[in-house]
Amino acid sequence: MAKKIYVGRLPKQTTEQQLIDIFSKAGNVISVQIIKTNNNQENSGYGYIRMDTDDSTIKAISLLNNSTFSGSKIVVMEAHFLDQEHSRLSNKRRYNFKK
Repeated sequence: MAKKIYVGRLPKQTTEQQLIDIFSKAGNVISVQIIKTNNNQENSGYGYIRMDTDDSTIKAISLLNNSTFSGSKIVVMEAHFLDQEHSRLSNKRRYNFKK
């Protein structure tokens, strides 16, 4: 199965159908998830996409990263890289407190 794609800097009014439409330029879209805030279900400005093949995933990233969508320059990358970066940063935030 193709890898998960992170898409960030989405305008607040972005819909899942809009993401399907733009990512379909790179291949068949399997799933779209826009992350919502807990309190009012408003778009948080990022989401995840799954394409049907690894080739479609690579094509989507190269085609759409730093492209303009609804007036916003979006970030498109493999979600795995983002997970590694969050892990690296959280490891640096560990503190040792002496009693």
